[in-house]
This record gives sequence, structure tokens and C-alpha cells, in this order.
Amino acid sequence: MFANQIDFFAKSDAFDLRGLKFHAGAKAKYDPASHLLRVNSGHATDVLTLLSPHGTHFAVANDGHGGTQVTLDPPHVAATVASLSRHDFAEQHWATDVAGSAGHLNDFLLVA
Repeated sequence: MFANQIDFFAKSDAFDLRGLKFHAGAKAKYDPASHLLRVNSGHATDVLTLLSPHGTHFAVANDGHGGTQVTLDPPHVAATVASLSRHDFAEQHWATDVAGSAGHLNDFLLVA
């Protein structure tokens, strides 16, 4: 387990765990109760402490040097549109963060 805590991990951030050899099927799971992110690759696991990450789903990939890279996994567009279909309007701050629009459902459907 790494000794340093990581604050506010965001979408443009990445962990490059060069010492954790990348294997197909590698995954990362975050536990908000303990603030621990467990990155499993093969039979090895690295554990990091994240405080206030900007998401709770993570993607794991090869870092290009045989190690493991971890990034935030962006929300799926279909899930976002399905969520909005139940609400004609989204809160302004959410709409600004996601699509830079006023929050009306039609605005989201036109954004590429």
C-alpha cells in the first residue's frame, strides 16, 4: 500500500504503476467507505488511498512500457441520456459540467 494519500483525482489525471505488470483483465475497484482504490493485475494488487476523487469508476490499461495505467472511467453516454430522459431539465451546474448547455434534454442529444 502506498503511504501518501491522493487528493481530488480527476479525469485528466493518471496513475502510471510501472511496477505493476499489466495483464489482460486488470481492473480497479474503489471503496468510498475506506477511500481505497485496489488495482489488480494478474496475481498482484496495488492499493492507493484516494480522498475526494472526481469519480468512482476507473479504467485500467497498459502504460506502453509493460506497467499498468489507471484513469477515471468516464460515464457512458447512453446511461447519461437515459438518466436525463426521466427529467426534462438537469440542474445548471451538472449541465455545464457535462455538455456546457442550459440543461434541456434536446441540448444533450445534439452534443457530439
